[in-house]
Amino acid sequence: MTDAILKQKYVEALRRLHICSPASKTDLKALMNYYYSKMVERGIA
Repeated sequence: MTDAILKQKYVEALRRLHICSPASKTDLKALMNYYYSKMVERGIA
């Protein structure tokens, strides 16, 4: 996954977090944490 795609997926998850139902928030937060950790590993966060 390229850096740009990784950032894009993180932003998409963040947008969905604001419009999702409360039941989905835990899954989206876990997904965002995963993408963020990958960005930190690559030094782009």
